[in-house]
Amino acid sequence: MKSIISKFKLRRGNIDLLNRQIAKGFNPKWYCVIRFNDGGQSKKQQKRRLQSWDVLQDTKWVKHQLYSEIYNKDWIRKEKRVRSMWSVEYGTSQVPHINLIIEQLPFPYDEFKGAFILLDRLLPVHCKCLFKWKKTTYLQPINENDGIYSYINKECRIQSESHTYDFRNADLLHEINDYI
Repeated sequence: MKSIISKFKLRRGNIDLLNRQIAKGFNPKWYCVIRFNDGGQSKKQQKRRLQSWDVLQDTKWVKHQLYSEIYNKDWIRKEKRVRSMWSVEYGTSQVPHINLIIEQLPFPYDEFKGAFILLDRLLPVHCKCLFKWKKTTYLQPINENDGIYSYINKECRIQSESHTYDFRNADLLHEINDYI
């Protein structure tokens, strides 16, 4: 029962956070799933996928490379830039993936094809922590009629067999999210 209450509170907190961001001007356009590589034959890289600190550092690097590709290396000083919200999901496998909600990207990435090429082809070239295979990234426009909250709350779940709360799947990465 306690885990259900915790799940509800976390979902409610995520919804409230998203509502505040939308009220302040956050206008999400794309929902994207970016997959980390599985480490291949490297035991070090395989262990890295299990350590939440290392996954956070890799996600920070992915964000840095994404924004560097869009704006250039000094993107961090740019006041008017695309805002985004990041989370990590472990799912049923040991290899996590990034869930990204991002606003409309600037030209030439403003259409689906350009955004997909950026996230699926260009980004993995600069980030060795991501899969290099083509078509491992999932991209879809956010449909507000379906409820924008499902994109941010799908990570909040209870592990069914043990009825324990999976906190690794609940965290928005507050350190790298772009809050208004």
